[in-house]
Amino acid sequence: MPKDSHFVQSQDNASEKDSNKRVKYHVKSLREIRRAQNSVGLLIPRLPFMRVVKQITTNLCSLMKTSSFVNVRWKTQALLCLQEVVEDFSIDFMNDAYLCATHSHRVTLMAKDYAIVLSRGHNVLLYCLIF
Repeated sequence: MPKDSHFVQSQDNASEKDSNKRVKYHVKSLREIRRAQNSVGLLIPRLPFMRVVKQITTNLCSLMKTSSFVNVRWKTQALLCLQEVVEDFSIDFMNDAYLCATHSHRVTLMAKDYAIVLSRGHNVLLYCLIF
């Protein structure tokens, strides 16, 4: 009997030691990246994106000052398609910028990485041809 109780106590001590261990910050960030890569949902919340799109369209319509574009309405499916294209573009853009950073032996993205990607064109014409 004493041997079994000693064995149980040693398991409890081992679990306490494991729970007290702190997870390193980079491990948390890598876990978050893996979770985002495995998810199939959208990264940008739907309602804030819809608000921004509607605000941009109303601003453009007021700049055009034509009566035919006063009441622009968006279908939900069109907004979801637009959101997927925007997320795809931004992920590709960030990926290209990160490739520039790793090429210069850095891990952190800097403004000059974004500038390099923008100067290279970054397939902006391809995304413009979609619409």
